[in-house]
Amino acid sequence: MKKRKCWYRILSFVLTVAMLAGFCPQGISFKDMQLTVPEVKAATTLKNPQLVPDDSMFAKQKVTWDCIYFGSYPQSEITYADGNIYNQLRSASESQWNSNNDIEIGGIKYRRLKGEDTLFHMSGSTSCYDWKDDYTTYHYFKYEPIKWRVLNKNGNDLFLLADVALDTQQYDTEGWLILRWENSTVRSWLNGYDASKNKMEKDYTSKNFIHSAFSKAEQTAIKTTNLVTNEFGDEYNTKDQIFLLSKSDVYDTEEAQNNGFLKERDAYDEARRSYCSTYAYAMGAYRTKSYYSDENINWWLRSPGRQGNMRMGVDQQGAVYDRGNGATSRDTSIRPAMHLNLSSVDVTKLYAGTVCSDGTVSEGKEETDNIASPLQKSGEFKFETSLHKIVNTSGGDKKTAKYTYDYDENWFFTPSTTYQHGLTKMSIRAAMAGYGVMDDPHSIDTNIKYLMAGTDKNSLEFTNYESSYPDPKTNTIGYAISSKNIKNGAGKTCSLLMVTVRGGGYMDEWGGNFDLGTKDEHQGFNEAALQVRDGIKKYVEKYKDKLPYELKVWISGYSRGAATTNLVAKMLDDGEVEGLTRDNIYAFCFECPQNTTRPETYVKGDKYKNIVSVVNPIDIVTKVAMSKFGFRRYGTVYQLPNVRASSGYAVAKLRMMAQYKMLIQYNGISPGAVWDNIIDTDVIGKDPTVTSDTATMHMTWEGIAQASMMDNLMNDLCDVAGNRDNYYMRLQANMISGMAGVLGKNSGLDTGALAVTIARVIPGLATKHPLDTAYLLTHLEPVGRAHYAELCLSWLDSISGDAIAQSSKTKYKKIAVNCPIDVTVYDADNNSVAEIKNDKVTDNEEGLEAYIDENGQKIVCIPEDADYKVDLKATDNGTMTYTVMNQNLETNECSQVKSYVDIPIKKGEVYKSTFETGTESSTETLKNVSGDEVQPSIEKGASEDIKKQVNVTAQSGGSVTGGGNYTISEYAKVTAEPETNYTFAGWYENDNLISKEKEYRFCVQNNRNLSAHFSKNANQGTQKPSSNTTKPSGNTTKAPSIKPFKATGKPKQIAAGKKVNLKAEIGLPDSITKQLIWKSSNTKVATVNANGVVTVKKKTGGKKVTITASNDKIKVSASWKVTSMKGIVKKVKITGTKTVKAGKSLKLKANVTATKKANKKLQWTSSNTKYATVNAEGVVKTKKTAKRKTIKIIAMATDGSGKKATFKVKVK
Repeated sequence: MKKRKCWYRILSFVLTVAMLAGFCPQGISFKDMQLTVPEVKAATTLKNPQLVPDDSMFAKQKVTWDCIYFGSYPQSEITYADGNIYNQLRSASESQWNSNNDIEIGGIKYRRLKGEDTLFHMSGSTSCYDWKDDYTTYHYFKYEPIKWRVLNKNGNDLFLLADVALDTQQYDTEGWLILRWENSTVRSWLNGYDASKNKMEKDYTSKNFIHSAFSKAEQTAIKTTNLVTNEFGDEYNTKDQIFLLSKSDVYDTEEAQNNGFLKERDAYDEARRSYCSTYAYAMGAYRTKSYYSDENINWWLRSPGRQGNMRMGVDQQGAVYDRGNGATSRDTSIRPAMHLNLSSVDVTKLYAGTVCSDGTVSEGKEETDNIASPLQKSGEFKFETSLHKIVNTSGGDKKTAKYTYDYDENWFFTPSTTYQHGLTKMSIRAAMAGYGVMDDPHSIDTNIKYLMAGTDKNSLEFTNYESSYPDPKTNTIGYAISSKNIKNGAGKTCSLLMVTVRGGGYMDEWGGNFDLGTKDEHQGFNEAALQVRDGIKKYVEKYKDKLPYELKVWISGYSRGAATTNLVAKMLDDGEVEGLTRDNIYAFCFECPQNTTRPETYVKGDKYKNIVSVVNPIDIVTKVAMSKFGFRRYGTVYQLPNVRASSGYAVAKLRMMAQYKMLIQYNGISPGAVWDNIIDTDVIGKDPTVTSDTATMHMTWEGIAQASMMDNLMNDLCDVAGNRDNYYMRLQANMISGMAGVLGKNSGLDTGALAVTIARVIPGLATKHPLDTAYLLTHLEPVGRAHYAELCLSWLDSISGDAIAQSSKTKYKKIAVNCPIDVTVYDADNNSVAEIKNDKVTDNEEGLEAYIDENGQKIVCIPEDADYKVDLKATDNGTMTYTVMNQNLETNECSQVKSYVDIPIKKGEVYKSTFETGTESSTETLKNVSGDEVQPSIEKGASEDIKKQVNVTAQSGGSVTGGGNYTISEYAKVTAEPETNYTFAGWYENDNLISKEKEYRFCVQNNRNLSAHFSKNANQGTQKPSSNTTKPSGNTTKAPSIKPFKATGKPKQIAAGKKVNLKAEIGLPDSITKQLIWKSSNTKVATVNANGVVTVKKKTGGKKVTITASNDKIKVSASWKVTSMKGIVKKVKITGTKTVKAGKSLKLKANVTATKKANKKLQWTSSNTKYATVNAEGVVKTKKTAKRKTIKIIAMATDGSGKKATFKVKVK
């Protein structure tokens, strides 16, 4: 008895700890169903009860039963100590609970119960569940696997008894004078019978035991048993699936003895004693603690007592009370029994160990004692980085950084559908470690192997490490897998696989991101995912003998690796790897591209709830593939804090920046030294300034919002492509080859490659949307910085799990204001948080997103989680159009529009609009100068055709820009540009002249088809439209190429009297490049011509000048400071070894002869970088492929003198 008492106390403690950790049972497989059960080890053969004499027992014998798990029923209680799940249950709406008061969250069922709904309730008693005098507040109970004792195994028949009492029910709800099993309410409740089966005529088809405990598939495995019941000499038969034991099953017969019980009725038989679940206890079970009873309960038998309204039972000491209890007793519990068809289940997956009448329990895992406990540690991981000035430790042009991690394997004993922020933070670190370490042309697994299975203190101590890191091609993928067996404090074990997918250093693989294909899943990502899935399958098969416990997978990836991870997890959730169930698949996808066109209800359904994607709305990579083509991701998407949907963004960002600073300093770098190269700029235009000695860093906001620019760019791309099929047929092949270099080198964007790709592959983008394209090409660096994994990690480190859920709100209001209006937005404290005045956006470090778009609309994005006021002040007489759009941050789609069109205004008048938070979204009102509410001209939902298309074409003699897809009542701006010897004649629609203005701006109310007409200067007559002269705007129009200027060096110190040719690195289309205006800040020092040739005047030594190239129309510029030097280089000579072995390096020395105060800096170049490269110090590095080649190394003066030296290196 002491053993059993001690064991249950330990069990209670362990279960408490397990619940605090969010522990949940693990999964097993039936032949035709999935069910969640604790970790089991298969027994070779189920045995009948084993009886062993033991004088220490009251019964003088000890009985051991084999057990199995089958079905599930509410058992343990969920309390506030269980954290998130308890809060979810409390906050669940009434409609989420079914008629049985059951709910399913994350694939797990729960039941709620309040005291007034139980059979018996009280407070303060140690023998009864303590309701603490509150009988109207719900308590919550978790469905857990039912453990059954095998009373008898006969061939394929298993005779089973519940290991503990599962519920507390009256035998009958009325104490009839003569009561029989066949017409009792308990029989109907156990089997779900209708009203005809019991005297009370009570219908149990909805609320019953069998339907709660077993799925339909499981019910087919339960036999219908022909029961014989003797009622005072009257013997009759019933046929039931679930039943109560009879007296002959528990005493006085050989059958009872074979079941493990004593023949003596009144003996204190430990084998007949029973505990109850917490749920049965709450339902009214009475349990006592005494010398003979260690919190045991009374449980019903189906046999009659000494009177017709009495029923037998087993008492707390283990004796059968043949007199019986009244059938309406409210504190006697239920231990269901049944016969199971062994051929219908896989018993090797159901085995639950043994229980013994002395209180000992074996889960059948004695050999697991040597399995390691869950690892909990802090350490350091390494990753390939885009940060500048990190010490080069990995060779080539790649650099390795390091940072800290915190790891806890108890995470993997919580269902994967429960969000755990600590696991998310560890997962991005694993994904970063999974980057390929560059060793051209290879991308190897150095850092992930160090983390997974390294030999020093930083290893996560996984074993059986394997990896596949092929040299990157368009549709290859790299991944690493390792495994370990672990056992938690509750004795639960699992075999855990750690999988990471290469998310950086994958070079040409990035091209596959634009391989959309034509099927539901993104073709490029799907091909990669299939490779990883097959790798996991092969690994599991290869190491199956070393993975004996319940299989779990932890998989993570970044960028392309994230999209692959997302689809792999989907495949695993679909059961494509045997032994894996959803609750055991922990999938994390960071900055994840979109990869499927399946319906939103499908991809975000409960089935894929375990898949976590974390995305930053300013990251262009998360916009691929495009939402307008119907692409999305599987699982739950968490948005990092963003200015459009979060009113607390400014504070959140400062916290993130402090974390970013810690990461930089951890690598021994001053933040000020690298800050401009790494931090994201939410609003394109200026980089932030940073005070390196404090954690407070301030942003300067100017220009268009980066998140909006990314959305605009993707919308423009879709507009040019037309639709997915057209993209697939006309653009995809070139996009794949072009984009292969964009993200190929590291976690950051290769922005030069991005610009070239846009220029060559989609020239129509520049033609149709020149302003968006110009903004992109002039601000490539912040676009690239937004994709740094260091940024994502810093965001995750700066917020809590609750905060990321809060920040993941995707709804916001987008207001568009047109005509002569100044816009000012105030928060609830009357602080100005956005202002557009005199057609310029006012800088506001802590403000909302505000900008003027390419159509000339004044745009402000307003979060829905706070109250705001908008002042609309007329700057002239005229009309105002004010449009409010309900936007989705994730899809960039509008779900509702409310517009006030052409409201008459007078200069100085102020209209006021208010946004007030509500339960679902904020509400907006507009009031005029008199304070009267203005009714909208248009108010429509997404189902009411709120999207309008403006198509723009050009007759021969000119070109056009603009057009595309608009929300109704937005403004569109289209522009016509005549060719040489042509004059613009007007905009026409259906052969009717609409406007003679080259730049035509209008409110979009309907679909429009506009045509720009041009006439030859010699003949001013308007040409008639014809099909063979019409040129639509878009990718079918021959457009100027967009080529970024090559960086040939920017000399800072030029000898007086010499010339240099500057190249403005602003990456504009040729048509705009030709319009650049070059200026010198001091023409007495230096002049510059229209082609960027700078001439430094003589006798200006020591003086400085700034050279600027700009275009005011699109507000872009580049500048460079030049110093005139008194001296000049006269001669350059190179010395050093002339031969070197292939693959080796040598150092050359340059001697510069120059006059006093000359610029002696040199520019080193190689005549063939395919075979050898040279750095700024003259170190020549040869490739292995350079054998028997001769390479010229040139050292040229950068002072404009033109002096240089050439040195030939022979490679052996």
